[in-house]
Amino acid sequence: MTSDPWTRQAGTFSAAERLAGWDRAACAASRFRRHGYAQLHAVPANRARALGDWVRSLPNNPEGPLKHATTEALLESAELREIATAPDAWREAALWLGAEPRIIDVGAWVSEPGDQIALAQGWHRDMDDWRACKQFVFLSDVGDDQGPHEFVPGSHREEFYENMEMAPEQWLWGSGRTLDHRLVESWPRLIVKGPAGTRWVENTYGWHRGCPVREGTRVILSVCYGLVEYAHMREKMNMIKERWKL
Repeated sequence: MTSDPWTRQAGTFSAAERLAGWDRAACAASRFRRHGYAQLHAVPANRARALGDWVRSLPNNPEGPLKHATTEALLESAELREIATAPDAWREAALWLGAEPRIIDVGAWVSEPGDQIALAQGWHRDMDDWRACKQFVFLSDVGDDQGPHEFVPGSHREEFYENMEMAPEQWLWGSGRTLDHRLVESWPRLIVKGPAGTRWVENTYGWHRGCPVREGTRVILSVCYGLVEYAHMREKMNMIKERWKL
């Protein structure tokens, strides 16, 4: 059995394979708990770019300069299923969640230059579940002008805010998903860029954003892992489970 998941045929990972190597993954997960992110094995660049071309050809829902493919269309891809259930991401998610992960959402976003700034291009945090994380994969080459992904390490933990002089109500906006962007300028930031196939897992309750694209196009895949089947998510979660036979 090869150790490289990207040479496998799509849809062939068993639950036992996804959870194998638990002790080795536990070390990475402990770093993930502290910092909120962990690098994963890259998808071969040529395969990632081919997937990106396919995503760009799909029907999409525009949101300013962002376009996102429909979940129904994405679930047609056996290769996306393979990425979503790959053992390294599955183990990271399982160790963080403390249980067998459930895929609660799958998305692919196409970003192009535009004057309007979408929510995902401003600093925000996600509230998909009370405990969740996401796998991201670049499906196009991403440099400084193609909208790198940025993340504030550790900002998913309460301890991160202990020495702040301002009360949360002074810098959190709306429902708590967005904040005063000037505050982030003083925080250390992880900047993720690289060739198509660059892949990582992230606790998106930490502050993050996809920078606006200045030139070219960025295509990125996201897979959200969680625990709870909320009523408003039930239809989509059941569709993912049935279509991908999870």
